[in-house]
Amino acid sequence: MKLIKNATVILFIIMANFIYAQNNKIEKGNENFDNYAFKPAIGIYTTIKSKGYPSTEIYRKMGDSYYFNGDLKEAALYYGKMVTKSESVEPEYYFRYSHSLKATDNYKEASKIMGKFIESKPNENRSILLKSKEDFMNAINKNSNRYTIKLLTDNSDAADYGAAFYNDKLVYSSSRDTGLMARKINKWDNKMFTDLYIANIEDNGQIKNSVKFSNKLNSKFYESSPVFSTDGKTVYFTSSNYLNNKRKGDLSGLTKLKIYRASLDESENWGLLEELPFNSDQYSVAHPTLSKDGLTLYFASDMPGSMGLSDIFKVSIYPDGSFGVPVNLGDKINTEGRETFPFISKDGILYFASDGIPGLGGLDVFATKMDQEGYFTVVQNVGKPINSTYDDFNFIINDISKNGYFSSNRQGGKGSDDLYFLNEIIPIDFMIRKDFMIFVKDYDTKAEITNAKVCLKNKDNSEEMDDQTDIEGKVVFKQLSPQQYTSVNVEKKGYLAVYQNINFEDNTIAIYLEKEKQTTKLGDDLGKILKLNEILFDTNQSKIRGDAGYELGKVVVAMNNDLNLKIDIRSHTDTRGSSISNLELSERRAQSTMNFLISKGITKDRLTAKGYGESKTIVDCIAEKCDESTHQLNRRSEFIIIK
Repeated sequence: MKLIKNATVILFIIMANFIYAQNNKIEKGNENFDNYAFKPAIGIYTTIKSKGYPSTEIYRKMGDSYYFNGDLKEAALYYGKMVTKSESVEPEYYFRYSHSLKATDNYKEASKIMGKFIESKPNENRSILLKSKEDFMNAINKNSNRYTIKLLTDNSDAADYGAAFYNDKLVYSSSRDTGLMARKINKWDNKMFTDLYIANIEDNGQIKNSVKFSNKLNSKFYESSPVFSTDGKTVYFTSSNYLNNKRKGDLSGLTKLKIYRASLDESENWGLLEELPFNSDQYSVAHPTLSKDGLTLYFASDMPGSMGLSDIFKVSIYPDGSFGVPVNLGDKINTEGRETFPFISKDGILYFASDGIPGLGGLDVFATKMDQEGYFTVVQNVGKPINSTYDDFNFIINDISKNGYFSSNRQGGKGSDDLYFLNEIIPIDFMIRKDFMIFVKDYDTKAEITNAKVCLKNKDNSEEMDDQTDIEGKVVFKQLSPQQYTSVNVEKKGYLAVYQNINFEDNTIAIYLEKEKQTTKLGDDLGKILKLNEILFDTNQSKIRGDAGYELGKVVVAMNNDLNLKIDIRSHTDTRGSSISNLELSERRAQSTMNFLISKGITKDRLTAKGYGESKTIVDCIAEKCDESTHQLNRRSEFIIIK
């Protein structure tokens, strides 16, 4: 009995020591994890798991460790174990698990898991995007094969990424070991920090003769993703929070990223480094890119006001080199996930990487173009082969040569991240397209009109698309662009034709047709028959205004319906001004009206035009005694039927 008791005590002590050791390892693993030292954390967690101490927390942290190191296949394995063992799963892990599953080509399961994320977070921007883009794979396939790509032979077996054009060379970041000096190890991935390198670009897009870019800019910590001013004399780049041999951390001691600026001095050396004023020890600011005019800097950050893990921001650069207040680009671009590595081309196209917008998996490259008012519109996935089921990012392109580079950790590369050369063979179409529905109804009864001809026209009437209404009085035009068609012409026998401008802000419009109730005879005013609104001109002007063009479009439709119809255009003024100037003004307006109808396809032999000035007023009055409404009666256009 005593022997058994002693054996029991010994066994208890052994087990206690073993548990204590495992707890120490767990604490050490958690410490590494909390400090973003993911590679060491993975090693510790793997040891703990092999000793028979798996848990949902360890699976979650192993999944995160692999996820944030870009090893999505391993992340999928451990996220799967976590989901299987957990009674409740945080929605964010459904999202990461789904992304990771795509790297294993298991799209069916990825879709199922993403469905759970959407169900858990229905009002999140990512869920809204996913629900509104359920056919995103079709959109990706449509944009695919616009580029050719090839792996750069100068990639190392470490990380190579963060490229930028500099004159006729390429500057990029690399953690390759040159063996020239001691380098710090990045706890994130247990590899050396990156430095900036510069290389010559060959005709085939390959690079050669890579050397360190600048000892002034490179430190023993992290440098990446530079961008240069148009004249090449100023550089902005990402670096660790390390300046003047001093490294700073946030409240928990973690070192964040900052953007620094440097300029060439008179000796063509990079001068004093300065950090940008919106940097902070408490959040990261990284991956700068400059607008064509150099007056706007775009960057990625998790600063206050961010929607997700990192967002794209912009900030104004003033002529004296100072900066405005950073502005978040908003939910058209940013999500609750990661948006990072922005690049804006000279054509105003913003490329960036995101894992929050529906894509192929990991980070995908997306593009959006700035409109005339300075806003970014529709966001498009650039498709394969740029994007894969892995992390694809840091897209840059020369708008003239259509050559560029991007980075990826996909399989088949040489290191953890690799640089790829790209050539754009088909540009992305940024024209907004959507389905447009038109209902045609009877003006009096509001009943649907079937078999009405509906014709869309562009502003020059050189392009058109037509169809007939169905049993519901409806016609649907698929994937139209608001910029492509500007007016609609609707015709139906027994009804007056309608010609009007259309607004694509709404996907659906209703058009009401009036039945033909009047007979016409020579001398009738076609304008009254068509119930035209006043044909307006600006004061003392004869140029056709947009609203006048809308009314004259009805005359065009009527004359196209009756090819024997001929009209005499008569323009009248009120009695203000001299009779001579009024006569000249009315003549110009009459001729301008006729020229407009001719421009819309009405032949000149069917038209005559004359100005009558103030000679045929409806109300006989003296100018200073007439009110505006009386002047309005006299100031008119007539379309008299002469055949």
